Amino acid sequence: MRKRLKRWQDKIAPNLFDDKTFLSYVKRKKEGLSQNISTIETLAMRGSNSDYGFYPPDWNNSYNLGLTSTDLYTTYFLYKNNRYNLKKLRNIIVFFNIPSPGYSLIYTSERYRAVAYKYFFNIPYAKDGFIDTKYEDKILKKCKELSSIEISSGYNGYEKKTYYGKQITAENRVKPHLRENQRKPSQMHWLKELAKVIKEDNRKLFIIIPPFKSDYKKLLPEQTVLFNELFQLKGIQILNFFNSELFSDADFGDHDHFNEQGAKKMTNEIHSYFKSNNLL
Repeated sequence: MRKRLKRWQDKIAPNLFDDKTFLSYVKRKKEGLSQNISTIETLAMRGSNSDYGFYPPDWNNSYNLGLTSTDLYTTYFLYKNNRYNLKKLRNIIVFFNIPSPGYSLIYTSERYRAVAYKYFFNIPYAKDGFIDTKYEDKILKKCKELSSIEISSGYNGYEKKTYYGKQITAENRVKPHLRENQRKPSQMHWLKELAKVIKEDNRKLFIIIPPFKSDYKKLLPEQTVLFNELFQLKGIQILNFFNSELFSDADFGDHDHFNEQGAKKMTNEIHSYFKSNNLL
């Protein structure tokens, strides 16, 4: 397996995700977490659906730790590595999208994002042999050379989004997402481990199934197929907006990511649920 991977890497240069824009983005998330860690009561996590979809300016003492293309494995270690420093944390929100059940970053073409996540957040690689050391050294060098980043005292992990995959058709977006949804081995054991450790910490975990733009959603199978493993889990609270009529296509920047208007609406709905159930 490693020999085949090495031949592939020598033939086709991978996307290293070593540009300053991406690395600075990850560093800001880390610096913001450190800056707010003593006051955070609500933490939103996982991939870009969280990064684009949770709007902490409308929620006191919350923080958006959504990181692009992160999987359930990364989410587990992000929480585990910071659990004891989050003294006031009460609730953890995990956005769960179509690829989540089987998605593993290390197996994808975006695997080199994991180098920055390891450097800034101490997330070990999910599998050995998938990160070429010469490329890793190149990325780490850029991480270390990254100039000091100043963030405002009010920084809470959310930044206004400037990139949306509008040029990608709904069909081309759905196809890889459904592939990851069914990828084996399943990654749901990491969600189970996350739920277990959160329960040990006497905190609450909430899974958010977001809505999607109509052109994307009409290409999907029923949610009972998409989220079968999730729905079988016991003791996990799910806020399911998959068929919600509260959202329209105007709330999306592309097929499966909220724009800022949508993020505010999504956050308000979650906040209202928490408030009505005395979770704040």
